[in-house]
Amino acid sequence: MLFGLLAIIVVLGFVFIYFQKESARRSAAVSQFNPSLVTKSVTSETQDPAPPLQTLGKEAALKLVLAALENTDPLLFSKYFIFPRELEPARGITRLQEIQSADGKIDNLDWVGTKFIHGLGTEEVVVYMTHSGRTVNRIAQVIPQTDGTWRIDFDSYTRASSPNWYKILSGKGGEATVRIFIDADSYYNGPFSDDSKWKCYAIASPDVDALMYAYTKIGSPQELAIQRLLSQEEPVHRALLKIKSHDNSASRQFEITRVLSDNWVLGDRLFDENL
Repeated sequence: MLFGLLAIIVVLGFVFIYFQKESARRSAAVSQFNPSLVTKSVTSETQDPAPPLQTLGKEAALKLVLAALENTDPLLFSKYFIFPRELEPARGITRLQEIQSADGKIDNLDWVGTKFIHGLGTEEVVVYMTHSGRTVNRIAQVIPQTDGTWRIDFDSYTRASSPNWYKILSGKGGEATVRIFIDADSYYNGPFSDDSKWKCYAIASPDVDALMYAYTKIGSPQELAIQRLLSQEEPVHRALLKIKSHDNSASRQFEITRVLSDNWVLGDRLFDENL
């Protein structure tokens, strides 16, 4: 019981530290939104400046995220979200409603700022919700499109995993795709006991109430990718991974088979191929 409580605290720590530190550097979200959706440009102050980075701006990003999450019309779903081809818009709306039922109504939006992700200036907005006295948050990542519009990455916002975490932790899910927080660790046990062959990491998901462990083979492209990811100057590191359990491993131990992205948004090129 004590371990379970500690694990929950650790998981929540992964989730909230990042947003607390980032939000401390910026003002709280405004309660009223400017209706103008004006795109601004931020130029690099280097001797050889890169092309202007297109940004949406705080008020426009907040307005877009609020409109997207309040929308109940499947016909407008594609206006607000980037989503997998196999996802029906009506199912996307239902999923957002399920999240609201579980997490509560939106209390506040906080613009974290613009982050350079996969070569694009991506606006990040934290969505705070409260249900039965419990406050939770999600990250909405708003990405510029080639037609000049901006849309939220649906899988990132919903923290999509395939299959779901219940199947993954049962050991019956096979290879899984997950969005997690990750940091270095030193828990070597079971098939991952040999620290001369394996590198250990702690991984956490807000959708799982216990800390988990993942391992890369030393010298593998996945180890190099995770090293590069963890070297980035971020308070907390997010990753999009493929993982699989071993026959004799514990339910919360996994091998990392691919590092798809150093974020929760999938890019055009897989991160462990981009070294």
